[in-house]
Amino acid sequence: MKLTLFFPAFVAATGVALAVTAIPAAAAVVGCSSGSVTAGGNAYSSCSGIIIGNNRGAGTDNLEYRLNSDNLALLPQSGSALDFTKYTWTLATASLGFQPNNYNTSGTWSLGAGKSINSPFAIAVKGGPDYSAYFFNAASNITSGTWNTFGIAKGNGQPGPGLSHLDIYVATAKDVPEPLSILGTVAAFGFGGLLKRKHGNQANKEQASA
Repeated sequence: MKLTLFFPAFVAATGVALAVTAIPAAAAVVGCSSGSVTAGGNAYSSCSGIIIGNNRGAGTDNLEYRLNSDNLALLPQSGSALDFTKYTWTLATASLGFQPNNYNTSGTWSLGAGKSINSPFAIAVKGGPDYSAYFFNAASNITSGTWNTFGIAKGNGQPGPGLSHLDIYVATAKDVPEPLSILGTVAAFGFGGLLKRKHGNQANKEQASA
């Protein structure tokens, strides 16, 4: 009997089947760009994540801390990167009445009545053990948009956990001195130094003649 016929014959004769162990599928590689957030019908310009932790958490987990740290390495971005170091960032969820319409894996978001955004901003999507941040370079009278959680992962590494919360962070441009102001400051220091040297020379002459 050929060996290739032995196992089928054995199973038929004994009724004993051989169990085959399934190989588990590898976890999907999840990143922020796997998900989507829109604002006023526009897609995000760049995103960052996934970031393990809670965007409202403590230390370096905290997104407001990361945004204001001026450390670009804390928020590497995918897409047309926004230089967030040029801005001061504020968590504005409560003040803007920002909220999603459901707590599943996708939906819409909106601001409170009479509220709108007219500056760069970021939206954090939190679910499972991590979150991702979505950046919008410019905005004009933005009041609503859409979201999903496919850019963050469940505890098993698969995308699309149920939403924990959304948060919005608005940017205010940092004050940058005008060129004339800088020139005036430099001139003032230079003039002050000249007067100081002149005064010192005069004092030395008086001491020498005494």
